[in-house]
Amino acid sequence: MSCWGMEQLNTQHHIACLELTAGPVLARVKSRIHWNDSLNQTIIEEIRTGTIFHVPPPGLVVIDFTSDLTAVAGDVVLAGDAEHGGVQYRAHSDIAAETPGSKKASYVFHRDDIDPKVDHDLPWVGMSYDLDQITYSVVELNGRDNPKPAIWSAYRDYGRFGPYFSKNLKDAESFEVMFRFLIREGDMPSRAELDAHYNWFNSPASARIQ
Repeated sequence: MSCWGMEQLNTQHHIACLELTAGPVLARVKSRIHWNDSLNQTIIEEIRTGTIFHVPPPGLVVIDFTSDLTAVAGDVVLAGDAEHGGVQYRAHSDIAAETPGSKKASYVFHRDDIDPKVDHDLPWVGMSYDLDQITYSVVELNGRDNPKPAIWSAYRDYGRFGPYFSKNLKDAESFEVMFRFLIREGDMPSRAELDAHYNWFNSPASARIQ
C-alpha cells in the first residue's frame, strides 16, 4: 500500500497477522503494519484491528476499526488532506460509473444545517446509495477521543466519505483511533437512532461482578 501525499517510494507493509478469529457472532483480524519511508526505514508501526459483527436484518454488518500508531524512528507529522487522509468508506465503483441499477450517493448529518467543508468534529455521517437496484445505508461513527479537529469529506456523489485529522507524534509516542461502521440494506435510520448508536459506541455498557 502506498501513502498519499508522501514520496513515491513510501509504502505500508503487512508484517504479521496477530489475531484471526471467526465465529457465529463476530470475526476479527489484527495485523502489524509498518509504514516505511523512501529509504525503506520503518517510521511508524501500526497495530490495525477490524472486528466485524453479524447483525439481524435489515442490518448487514457492524465493523469496529481501531488503529494504534507508534513513531519508531523519530518525530512524525501525520498530515495530508480530507480527500485522501483519515479512515474512509468507498462504495462500489459502479456508483462512480453510473452503471444501470446504481444511484449516486447522498449524505445525512446530525443536523440539517451542517456543511462538512465548514463544520468540523461531526459525531457521525451517513451515506446512502443504490447498487444493483438495492439501497444501502452506511454510517461512520467517530470515536469521541480521536484527534481534533476532525474534518469530514462527505459530499462526493460517487460514495467515498470519512473524517481526516492531523497529528504530531514524538519519537516512541503512541496513540489510538477508533471508528464504527453501521452497514445495512434499506433506508437510513433516524437521527435519533444514530445519535443513540454514537452514544453506545463511545460509552459502552459495563458489568461488574460482586
